[in-house]
Amino acid sequence: MASEYLTTAEAARRLGFTVQHTRRLVRNGVIEGRKLGRDWLVSESSVEGYCVRGSVLRLPLDVGIQKEESND
Repeated sequence: MASEYLTTAEAARRLGFTVQHTRRLVRNGVIEGRKLGRDWLVSESSVEGYCVRGSVLRLPLDVGIQKEESND
C-alpha cells in the first residue's frame, strides 16, 4: 500500500500546530516525512498516529480519579 503524503500546511492544520512546528516534528523524527526539494511532505498515517497518541496524552488530569465524599 502506497503511503499518502500531506503538505506541511495540511499536516499542521490537522495537528493544530503551526507549519514551523510541524516541520520541526518532521526534522526531529517525531512524525515521518520526506524532503522534496525545499519542501517537506508529511506521511498522512504518521500524522494520524500522532493525533491518536496526542489524544491519549491530553486526557484531563482528573480522569479516572474518583473524588472521595466527605461524611461530615
